[in-house]
Amino acid sequence: MIDTGRHRVLVDTGSGPLLPDAGNLFRCLRGERMDVRDIDVVILSHAHPDHMRRKPERARCAAFPNARYVMLRAEWEYWMSDRPIAAPPSDEAREARMRAAARTNLSAVQAQLDLVDPEIEILEGVSTVPAFGHTPGHMALDIASNGERLLFAGDAIIDPIDVEHPESVSVFDHQLEYVMATRLRLLDKAAREKALVSTSHCPFPGLAYVTREDARWHWQPMAI
Repeated sequence: MIDTGRHRVLVDTGSGPLLPDAGNLFRCLRGERMDVRDIDVVILSHAHPDHMRRKPERARCAAFPNARYVMLRAEWEYWMSDRPIAAPPSDEAREARMRAAARTNLSAVQAQLDLVDPEIEILEGVSTVPAFGHTPGHMALDIASNGERLLFAGDAIIDPIDVEHPESVSVFDHQLEYVMATRLRLLDKAAREKALVSTSHCPFPGLAYVTREDARWHWQPMAI
């Protein structure tokens, strides 16, 4: 959650009941004395179900009724088209489930959804960064405040091993030919700008600085 002073912004909405230890977003918001109606912008990094899953009984409406939802145009077009889902290993049943989930979740927010292009400022201090590879419209975010920077890498970095070995790929990556180049570009940006890196799946707290030494990248978790 990003509080700009004027806007309360969520980056992705979590996996809901998809995973046994997930589905705590609303409880966490209440812990911060916020309600779903307080969120006025939701930025969707991509349409995988662990990033925008809904409870079945709420699947036909947006969880955040007052929010403007934002997604890269390429991501929407990919999931709403009939192009094959190029994810290794080939599994037609899994592909069908992923596409059906994406279409259900995206249709629920379509009336509130803005499709945007890469490298634009969504809000003051929050800009889109193309991070294609994990999905064809996967989005990272460049977040700046008071001279400090945070790079939300989304699923371009799923595990610290992706930093140590940027050539690594996962079965959930859709465009293998772009994964490594995207990851190296983000790592270089984070190191050059001394930006804190935020991820969705790395071990708690999911925040780290990256450095390069002896031609290798290193993940240095933030002390909490």
